[in-house]
Amino acid sequence: MKKMTSAIIFSLAALVAMTTLTGCNMLNTKKDTREWVEVTCSGSSDWSKCYEKAAKICPSGYDIGYKEESAITLKRQLQFACKS
Repeated sequence: MKKMTSAIIFSLAALVAMTTLTGCNMLNTKKDTREWVEVTCSGSSDWSKCYEKAAKICPSGYDIGYKEESAITLKRQLQFACKS
């Protein structure tokens, strides 16, 4: 009986988790059709070179998709899309 109760509780917890994750995934239904650009700014001491590249490509501003940095190789990557 104890094993059966544990199995039911586990099943219910899994169902709640799946429902929650599905709900989070469905919150943003608007598709972003903008072109996402990725620039690399190696050797720079900060992010300013990447931001300058993004500003040059997107004079009206941009949204950042992600930023990635390696302290070992001093490589920075910035993904962005121009604002419309």
